[in-house]
Amino acid sequence: MKIKAKQEIEVEISEVQQHLVALNYLCKIFDWEEDYFIVNEKVFQRITNYGSHSFDQNNLIRSATKKDKEIYSVIKTLKNNLKI
Repeated sequence: MKIKAKQEIEVEISEVQQHLVALNYLCKIFDWEEDYFIVNEKVFQRITNYGSHSFDQNNLIRSATKKDKEIYSVIKTLKNNLKI
């Protein structure tokens, strides 16, 4: 997201937009994809494959670190409170 201005501006964004901005920012700075999740101390990425039909596949990314668990908790909270 880029906002450049040479004068003072005021921007109003909805609560949903605020949640989405926060999610995008956290994912970016913590190297976390929105489709990552943790199960049994492992970080997985949910990928949807398309062909004659679609199906989800969970790919192992890495063992979950303390940082992974903390950011996953925050992101889950933001997603659960997202009112679309």
